[in-house]
Amino acid sequence: MNFASFVPVKSENNLEVVMRSLIKLCLLMFLPATLSANEPSPPSTNAPVAAIEADLLLREIRYDGKLTDNEAKFIVDIDAESIGKIESSVTLFEGDVAVMPAKLPPGLRIVREGRQYRLVAARAGRYKFKLEVVAKIIRAEPWNQISFTGPEAGIASVAAEAGGTGVELQLLSGTPLEPEKSDTARVRGVLGADRNVALRWQSKATEAARRALITCDTTATAQITPTVIKFATQLRYDIVQGNLSKFSVVLPANHALTRVEGEQIRDWQISVAQASSLPSAKPTPDPSREGSGITVAADQLPSPGGAGGVSEVQILTVELIKPVEKSYHLTLYSEQTVESLPFHDQLALPQPQGADRETGSLTVSAEDTFVETESTTGLRQINAPAGALAAYRFYGRPLALGVKLR
Repeated sequence: MNFASFVPVKSENNLEVVMRSLIKLCLLMFLPATLSANEPSPPSTNAPVAAIEADLLLREIRYDGKLTDNEAKFIVDIDAESIGKIESSVTLFEGDVAVMPAKLPPGLRIVREGRQYRLVAARAGRYKFKLEVVAKIIRAEPWNQISFTGPEAGIASVAAEAGGTGVELQLLSGTPLEPEKSDTARVRGVLGADRNVALRWQSKATEAARRALITCDTTATAQITPTVIKFATQLRYDIVQGNLSKFSVVLPANHALTRVEGEQIRDWQISVAQASSLPSAKPTPDPSREGSGITVAADQLPSPGGAGGVSEVQILTVELIKPVEKSYHLTLYSEQTVESLPFHDQLALPQPQGADRETGSLTVSAEDTFVETESTTGLRQINAPAGALAAYRFYGRPLALGVKLR
């Protein structure tokens, strides 16, 4: 027997048995960890609020408000639907607001968290209910004002009425619907993406007691051609006190208004009045004339129509969507027809009404026309810019520039 060949074979078989045992041991050690990693993780108890809120939807919300000097109360009509199989919630109101106790449909409850109210639905279903909400009134002289944030909804609308005599009510956020012009104590509108319910109101007596204080800087240009004189008049209002929601501008009778430019203009219209019926302008002293106390009465105003004597003027009334504060810019474009040459007339400018002080400038240029300037009223000539025929400064009304064209 050859022992040399037998011993290695036996050693090789023993090695194979040992390797198999090691493999089985390793499998027993790592298999539980592998199975644990493959198991689905249990649902988190701190799921994001957004995922829960997606299951509670508000189809429509309507605010019906009654406002006085001491109380701002809303009846809120809500149409909600919960489509989730578990409890879901949504932010209902946030801000300076209180929700009065109410009888809710089964499965609903309201939870308060600081300055926030949340609507919680325990199960799926369609819910229609009403809440009484009271908002805190903030006094912002001369206005009473309320503001709070509502929920996201497919349709969000507001209607409000202010009690009292001669009260003006304004919607500050969203899109107001066209109200009756004679009824300033009611507003209706659709809320915007910010979901903000913001209103303010005041009595006309309070408004009269605190009249807006306004100054105006007028920059006008007149381009003279053989057939037409084109005016561009920019009115830059500085609102020193109060706010500006409606104002008027006097247009000379021989001006044809072609365009009105300004922000937040709801509407504008032109009416006709006698120049003699307008209030007297408040002259502003010319700082270049020290000690000058000369003023001009309203009946000495050069005729806006051109020829001597008092004539009719046009009143442009501009109404803004909501009142503005601090400043406002309005630009008017108008034309005066040149019937034939030679032509002789006075150039008059649109005049802002209600301004406590007005200063401004007039720049005249000519195209294919020989222009001769004659008398000036209320104007002081200054250096003309390049390409201009003449330039003037003024510090109040009345003013006019006599020209002769040929």
